[in-house]
Amino acid sequence: MIIKQFLGFFLFTITFISCQTPSRDLSSSYKFPDSEIGQTAKLWFQAMNESRPDLLQGKMKDDFLYDFVSIMQSHVSSVSGITPVLTSYTKDNFISIYTKENTGGWVKVNISAKNGVIDFMDMKKTFQPKDNAYLKGLDAEQNDSLISNLLDVVKNNYVIAEKGVQIASELEKKLKSKGYDHIKQGDLLARELTKDLREIADDRHLEIMPPTMESAYMARFGSNSDADMQSSISPINYEILNDSIGLISIERFSDNNRVMQKTDSIFENLSRTKAVIIDLRKSGGGDETHVLGILSYFFLEKEMVSKSYNRITNESKVSFTKPNKLSKSHHNKPLYILTSKQTISAGEALAYFLKFKQRATIVGEVTTGAGYQVDAIPLLYNFYFVCSTTAAFDPNGEIGWEGKGVMPDIEVSSEDALDLVLSEIMSL
Repeated sequence: MIIKQFLGFFLFTITFISCQTPSRDLSSSYKFPDSEIGQTAKLWFQAMNESRPDLLQGKMKDDFLYDFVSIMQSHVSSVSGITPVLTSYTKDNFISIYTKENTGGWVKVNISAKNGVIDFMDMKKTFQPKDNAYLKGLDAEQNDSLISNLLDVVKNNYVIAEKGVQIASELEKKLKSKGYDHIKQGDLLARELTKDLREIADDRHLEIMPPTMESAYMARFGSNSDADMQSSISPINYEILNDSIGLISIERFSDNNRVMQKTDSIFENLSRTKAVIIDLRKSGGGDETHVLGILSYFFLEKEMVSKSYNRITNESKVSFTKPNKLSKSHHNKPLYILTSKQTISAGEALAYFLKFKQRATIVGEVTTGAGYQVDAIPLLYNFYFVCSTTAAFDPNGEIGWEGKGVMPDIEVSSEDALDLVLSEIMSL
């Protein structure tokens, strides 16, 4: 069974909040790997949980990393500490650990270090992992079977048939040269395949989801109820600035009932504002239905958004807005869209159409350029391939933003975009 999604890249980079709470002892059944990178990670977790960044003195390659440590430690304090739960994968100088925020959700902690000196670290929002036999149990034969399966799927389903053949051919070269035989961890194989797919295809949507990511898969591609049950992340939020400006932040477009109801409530609460800003600087993609729903607040008449063609189903589709009871409140209101280099997929779709219709002012940076739509296709051993299968075209029949991104009307660093827009609105 293939499970569809409109614009499906899903990557949440954590937002750090400065807050002080009592330090918490790290107690967990988790065992850090008995290796140099494992012991470096253990020290890092201790420094975070005990509010002791001084433990990392002399352990950072670059001075700016000490500032980053302080920001991360503030976040860890705000969620009453973090508990490592499951190693996703390790390499000689790198470790990735599924980690539970003690009063929050799940994050993935990634640390890179050489000779005990950290040169990279981050935390990314994720979902509860599922332990499985393939986490550390893949052998060379299973690798070959899985990748051979992937080659067939790419050739038969990638949105551009000729490019699908090319991608599969390049992957097959590495497979035949035994380039994947050394990988014995399922999550690591998924990471390496994802990296290779994206480099070969120059397509940021492509991803291999390993069995540990079942919860993330269900939240992203499952039914509405699945997404409601699995996700503790609020993908859309708002605030009112200066008593008259609505600021909506969207990290993900989600077609579940809870999110759609919240979206309607947000626009109801902003009906009396004099302007609206939609912040897509951290937008990580999502579903067409939510994109169309948000667009519909800004048009009184039914508008064609896009035409698309799906290679798997051999079907064409035309998508339209659907004006609603709040469209009268927002259809002629000044509208600004904030973008960054990380704005991707569904976020780009929203920005692209509003620019196409000259309905909003786009402020910030050129977006990622991931314009294809995706399907999740099952592979062997409970892996999934997130594959670009559908090309979208604007109402004039032109290919959208794939490979190009959305060009802002006012190009400025993403960090300065909000201040610039607020200044412009206040001068109206």
